[in-house]
Amino acid sequence: ANFIPSGIPVNSMAKLNFIGAFVITGIFFMIFVRTTNRHRLASIKSAEDAAASTLKMLRVKTESERKLKMIVESMQEGLVIIGSAGQVLEVNKVAREMGGEVEVGSKSYELDDYVQKFFWPDGREMLPQDLPAVQVLMNGQAISGQVVAFDQRNGDRRWMRVSAALFYDSSESDQPERMVLSTFTDITDLVLAQKELEEFFSLTSDFMAVADITHHFKRVNPSLIRSLGYDQSFYRENLTLSIVHPDDVNLVDEAINKIKMGHDNQVFEIRMLTKSGDHRLVSWAVNGNPETSTIFATGRDITSEREIQDRARKINEENQALATLLEETQRVAKIGSWFLDLKTNVNTWSSQMFAIFGLESSDRVPDIEAYQAFIHPEDLSRWQSDLQLYMSDDLVHKLRYRCILKDKLTWVECIAQGHRGVDGSIETVSGTVQDITEQVETDQKHAFVLDALGIGIWEHNFETKSVQWDSRMYEMYGIKAEDFKDASDAWSHVLTEETQQIVIKSFEAAIYENKEIDITFEARLRSGETRYMWSRGTVVRDGHGVPKRMMGINWDKSKEVELEKSLLIERAKMINSSKMATLG
Repeated sequence: ANFIPSGIPVNSMAKLNFIGAFVITGIFFMIFVRTTNRHRLASIKSAEDAAASTLKMLRVKTESERKLKMIVESMQEGLVIIGSAGQVLEVNKVAREMGGEVEVGSKSYELDDYVQKFFWPDGREMLPQDLPAVQVLMNGQAISGQVVAFDQRNGDRRWMRVSAALFYDSSESDQPERMVLSTFTDITDLVLAQKELEEFFSLTSDFMAVADITHHFKRVNPSLIRSLGYDQSFYRENLTLSIVHPDDVNLVDEAINKIKMGHDNQVFEIRMLTKSGDHRLVSWAVNGNPETSTIFATGRDITSEREIQDRARKINEENQALATLLEETQRVAKIGSWFLDLKTNVNTWSSQMFAIFGLESSDRVPDIEAYQAFIHPEDLSRWQSDLQLYMSDDLVHKLRYRCILKDKLTWVECIAQGHRGVDGSIETVSGTVQDITEQVETDQKHAFVLDALGIGIWEHNFETKSVQWDSRMYEMYGIKAEDFKDASDAWSHVLTEETQQIVIKSFEAAIYENKEIDITFEARLRSGETRYMWSRGTVVRDGHGVPKRMMGINWDKSKEVELEKSLLIERAKMINSSKMATLG
């Protein structure tokens, strides 16, 4: 009642109606408020459920993205995701290591952010619009296995095999965004190995060829082209057997058949026909892959090598024949050869050396002490003196001495010469030893006969310009060899100038007119005695008729001349006596 405004007429019924209405209104208000609160609480719970669901979805999405990122980071290939505006959206670890760090998603993709330049496989620079990712964005077609080279910031060039494809991302909006997923593999080592192989294939002097088992060439290297003279088109149009010598075709077929059966590394030599018509001998090593029917062959031109080997073999055969001939000659002539290395003190003997000294060829070469045991005691000191001579100079030394071999006296003649090394000292000595026993015995017999006959031997060598006399010549003239420098000096002392001119004219007639030397002249000795000498000789010439030496004998005819003079005197006396008797 207190709520009824004042000034309004109210009776009891009216007051009751008003109170009832007020109560009813209050009840409805309370019902409204309670109903409203119930709906409000339901709405709040629904929102909370939706938020929880959304949060759960976000968590799932985040976890998926995290796992995806882990997978991308662990890939062995490089991966780059590029947006439609050219911005880099994602780069994995391999890509970062290849090209350097790239700022993802903050700006448009620039080439300089990643690498300096891109190149085609042949080395031409690639324009930005030619990049695989850009091409995919422009025409929407995927690219697979394209080889691209690029320079890193440090200047190193890398090669990669690229694949790129277009995809759409509709997760963020109703309008899907075009993006390019590009993967690439670093094939730098493979490319460099291929380049090295190509360089080797092109630059090697050996022959290289690739063919199939049907004898069709696939590829040949420049060395084979240069050597045989055919151009590339010839090999494309002809079979391998077309350049093989007909007599060697079976060798090629045999090798190919073995490769077909799985036997690799077939090696053979064949003659290859050249464009000029001759042939080259080539040694081939051939391997193959039966699964691909491919033959790989490497060859080497051994023509010159074989010619050298043939010449060497021929020379070796000739040397062997000469060695056999020399050995036989030494055996017949009883001459042995030896070689002494003074640095190593190694002495080498020919087989005849062993025979001369009564040794077996399987015996060891005697050392100096053992060799001295062979020499006659009376000749040992002279041999030792000569040994020091030819071990100290490079002159030719000749020495005759006696050896006692198996209780038999043997005469030998040794000729030796020292040879100097780079430092000028004598490093090696070589020489010969000849058994001259028979010759000495014969000479002794001849000397006895000549001595009995009073005959001396002389020789004039035009090449050495020397005159040689035997001992009988000096005896004829009543002089000793040691008193003169040489025989020429002795000759000029025992003959008068007039007699010398007579002898010289006879020599000149023999040299220039091919006449025999046959003269008798007087020789005035130092004692004042005059002797009559008869000289006879001849000139020895070479194949061209050039005089080489003059040799002959002298015979002391003094007794014959004196006897002849006596006979003449007696004959004169007899004639005179006969005349007187006739007159009387």
